[in-house]
Amino acid sequence: MFKYLLTARLFSNRSAMDPPLSINRTIERYQKRAKDVGISSKMVQDNIQPVKEDPFTLAKKIEDLEVSKRKLLGVGLEPCSIDELKQLENQLERSLTRLRSRKNQLLREQIQKLKGEEKILLEENTRLREKVLVLYMLYELSDPTLSSVAVILRNASL
Repeated sequence: MFKYLLTARLFSNRSAMDPPLSINRTIERYQKRAKDVGISSKMVQDNIQPVKEDPFTLAKKIEDLEVSKRKLLGVGLEPCSIDELKQLENQLERSLTRLRSRKNQLLREQIQKLKGEEKILLEENTRLREKVLVLYMLYELSDPTLSSVAVILRNASL
């Protein structure tokens, strides 16, 4: 920081005749900043203390979640009471209902998307059939022996 202040002083737009910054004032500013940072550091330390105590609580939560996961997978159900098994069954049924609902929603969206694509393809197919029919009619005008092909194409487009 001192190097920065000295560099700033050397390259400032003040003339060389201006009195230089007082070293004491610079040190006072530095100490004030350091003190401000120290206060912030103390606040951080105070906030860290609960986090240091929290790993035991977090470890317990992790263990509870692992037990719950094993139960949902059907592992370790022997010590469970009837009520616990009923709760587990209800939880699984709710989860299955949400899963099926989401799957059905995705399938409906996919069906809508495919119907849109089908509509576009049918429209394109109709346009292409009309172009082919026009081309064969033009070709028929130039060669009357191909009239049967034009009739077939006209009937196919209907």
